[in-house]
Amino acid sequence: MKRLSLIASLGTWMLTATIALATPASMVVATPVARATFGAMNTGQMAGRQSVIQQLMIAPGGHTGWHTHPGGTVILVQAGTLNIYNDACAKSVTEANRGTFEMGGHVQLARNEGTLPLLLTVAYFDVPVGGGVRSDAATPACAVGADANSLPEGPAGSGVTFNVPGGIVQRSTFAAAATITSGAERDVFVQHLMIAPAGHSGWHSHPGATVIYVESGTFSFYTGSCVRQNIAAGQGVVEPHDQLALARNEGAVPLVLRVVYFDVPVAGSPRIDQPEPSTCRGLVAGPAATAAPTAAQPATAAQPATAARPATAAPRGLPNTSADTSGPAGPGPAIVAILVALASLAGLAMIGRSRQRSRIG
Repeated sequence: MKRLSLIASLGTWMLTATIALATPASMVVATPVARATFGAMNTGQMAGRQSVIQQLMIAPGGHTGWHTHPGGTVILVQAGTLNIYNDACAKSVTEANRGTFEMGGHVQLARNEGTLPLLLTVAYFDVPVGGGVRSDAATPACAVGADANSLPEGPAGSGVTFNVPGGIVQRSTFAAAATITSGAERDVFVQHLMIAPAGHSGWHSHPGATVIYVESGTFSFYTGSCVRQNIAAGQGVVEPHDQLALARNEGAVPLVLRVVYFDVPVAGSPRIDQPEPSTCRGLVAGPAATAAPTAAQPATAAQPATAARPATAAPRGLPNTSADTSGPAGPGPAIVAILVALASLAGLAMIGRSRQRSRIG
């Protein structure tokens, strides 16, 4: 029993030490925008094309008119009920807090057949640079010439309004291609982030692909290999799932981002705290006073990162980025390995002393 108690105590100490290595965000304000649960999806973003985030409201009885989209379209229903008709006039229904995915090029019409406003947040992929997120489509034969209760005809919408002109919240260009997948009954979460000058996200990873749109400022993005890429306003990057990453604002103005997280556990966090890697040290000032941003609680903190940048590492590319690939490198000690070794030695010593006392007794 003594040995089991010692092992349990050692395990608790090691877990506490590992949690203490987390690097929470500093000087970050995170605001949830929309969240919905989806079935499985698979889409992509072609090199040199744009992705657009749009928010719109459809009044009761309103509709979008018949149309298509250039690429995959991810629709989060925030309020109301979404009814979508395809070119065979078959209807699919998506309730509030659920989402639906549409392939590019498919003829469709979205309609609000309820009594409450329908509020949507939509992410469009593979949009031509400067082009529209939709193209008008001819009315399918199944919707022509029927009685007054049939589907609307023509591409013109009715009862559709936007919170900003055109509903375009953000439009960013992605330099390289990416594949975006998400499992069944997983969440897509949209977040607005503001990082003050000298602020950082803390080291972290995400459960699924993460699409980042830079609204203003310059996004300095580091991976565990300590290579920096600077991504300017109007550009974007797709982070693959489980990639160790750190976002920093190394400029003099606030860094404003829109982020779409895929494959998030239902009602779970889109972020996984990670310790500072031994291969990239000195980019965070140490644990901050507040937690890192999550879906449930935005983060605000107040200790700027002041560490000087170490020497430059060899460039190493990231998917969907373009720009500066210089960055600091610092091999540093492997903290986690050292802690585990020390914990093992301490445990062996404690067990040895326990055996010695048993013999004496």
